[in-house]
Amino acid sequence: EEQRRDFGIIEFTFVLTAVSKVRMLSIESLLMQREEVRTAMVLQVMLRGGRMNPFLVLKVRRNAVVEDTLQQLAVYGSQAYKKPLKVVFNGEEAVDEG
Repeated sequence: EEQRRDFGIIEFTFVLTAVSKVRMLSIESLLMQREEVRTAMVLQVMLRGGRMNPFLVLKVRRNAVVEDTLQQLAVYGSQAYKKPLKVVFNGEEAVDEG
């Protein structure tokens, strides 16, 4: 029987507190989002003006947020879920608050 010699923190869940786990997941998520934005920008340059949005943009109606969101998410592949999310409400002007 071959023994593993590598060490993974995930195998020892008792080592980290819940707060530490949340921080690790947040950092991992941020890194994945940045990588997706970078990839989209590189592809846009390589395609010479081809439109590749670095964000996952959902256009929803206020009175049907859940239904519209689920319909649009079903169209995207799992790779798109790693992009930063932007939500646009139909019929409303976008307000950039940071």
